[in-house]
Amino acid sequence: MASLRKRTPRQTETSKKAERVGIREFRQNIAKYVLESDAPVILTRHGDEVGYFVPMPRKPKLTAADLRAWDEHAERVDKMPAEKGFDGDRIVEEYERERKARRRP
Repeated sequence: MASLRKRTPRQTETSKKAERVGIREFRQNIAKYVLESDAPVILTRHGDEVGYFVPMPRKPKLTAADLRAWDEHAERVDKMPAEKGFDGDRIVEEYERERKARRRP
């Protein structure tokens, strides 16, 4: 007869870094785990692992300096085609002409 002994998963790097939290505590402090934590959480019930919560990576918040740098870069990029003598309409026309030429057998 097969053993009914409970199997425990092998510890991985993630589970070593993860915090173990009971379901009740997780429910009571869910905002903390969802909004403030970057680490995975192992959910337990009576000491047994019952689930995992892995928060999604957050987008970094841009500072005012970052936004100014993006705006300056966008302005430079917008000016590049005109400085090289390219016209937006001409570029679209050439693209359409090339695309149609590739379609023909």
